[in-house]
Formats: sequence, structure tokens, C-alpha cells
Amino acid sequence: LPAFARLQYDYDLMRSAFYLAIHYTNLISIPAFIGIVLVAPECIVVAFGPQWSLSIPVIQILAFIGILHSTFYFHNSLVIAVGKPSWRLAITLLNAVSNVIAFAIAVRWGIAAVAAAYVIRGYLLSPVEVWMVLSLAQVQLGKYLAQFVRPLLGALIMTIIVLALRPMIGGLGPYLRLAILSAAGGAAYVLTLHLLEPSLWPQVLRLLQLGFAGKQVGQNSA
Repeated sequence: LPAFARLQYDYDLMRSAFYLAIHYTNLISIPAFIGIVLVAPECIVVAFGPQWSLSIPVIQILAFIGILHSTFYFHNSLVIAVGKPSWRLAITLLNAVSNVIAFAIAVRWGIAAVAAAYVIRGYLLSPVEVWMVLSLAQVQLGKYLAQFVRPLLGALIMTIIVLALRPMIGGLGPYLRLAILSAAGGAAYVLTLHLLEPSLWPQVLRLLQLGFAGKQVGQNSA
């Protein structure tokens, strides 16, 4: 938010910062939440025990809304930075009302149905969120959607690898299955990103160096 606010009088720079924030967030959030869907059966058992196995489908369903929320976090910051908090309030009210309606309809079918209603409602109303940033900051739809392409392709390859590997290791214990699936899926995703975006890792290293240098300057000033 402070970064967007400082750039509010230079829309080109603000949009560039917005695209960059969305891109790097998607690089982490999309594989993370898709990974939760893929390894939830093992992860839940390992973390909480087999008595929590009934929560697995609920976790898998809710993971999909995490992708939206991580992206829309920057929508909120951008809208406030350009001086339109009333738009954010209107979207929040719309989401709240639609949630109540969706929950009231789905509750008779249980908690998994309520979770699914929450996710479906989020995706159905997501164009309103996107329209908001397109209107207020002249964000280009093509460039905005482009920030999702490579992370989604990487997550797709990761999904294929994990689904293909799962039957081969079905006889192993949950701890070992979780380790193998996580390692294989993570390696597949990183390799895919390296092939699709070879300049990514030098950029990440440079950002980490800048962040570390800024932290050091702040500590020295204090």
C-alpha cells in the first residue's frame, strides 16, 4: 500500500509495480495452494492424525479460494492508493451479502457444500474485482492475465507429475508419500519455471539482495 501510494501520480510506474507484485505472488501462491489440493490426504494425516481425514475435501476445496485472495490483496491496496476506498467498501458489501445467500443455500448439504459455495461465489464475482482495478488504474487486462500464465503452466506440470506418481507409491506410509510427492511436485514446478522464464532466478536474487541491503541500512540507521 505505501509503495502504491507513493506512485499514485505516475500511473505507468504504479501499474508496473502492480503487475510485478501479482506476478511474484502468483509464482508462490498458485503452486502452494494447488499443492495443498494434491497432498492434502497425506498432509492432514501427518499434521493432525487420521481422525481429521473427513476435513480433507474441505481443505482441498478452500485451497482454490486462496489463489484469489492472495491476488486480490493487491487489488485492495491499489484501490486505496488511488483514493477510492468507497469502491473497496462496495465490493466488500457485495461479497458479504453474496456469501450469506450462498451459505444459506448450501448449508443443508453440509460443510463441504458451504466451502464449495464460498469458492464458487468468489470466482463468479472475481470479474467485478478485476473490472475495479481496470477502471481505477487503467490496468490492461492482457498484461494482468499474463501474470497468471506461467505459474499456472508450472502448476499444471506439477499436478501431472504428482498424479502420475501417486499410484506408484500408494503402498508407502503417509510421511514418506508426503515427502516424495512434495519433492517431486516442487522439482517439476521449479524446472518448468526455469524453462518458461529463465530470467526469473536472477531477478529473484536481485530482489533478495536489494531487500537485504535495505534491511541492513534500516538497522544501521536505527
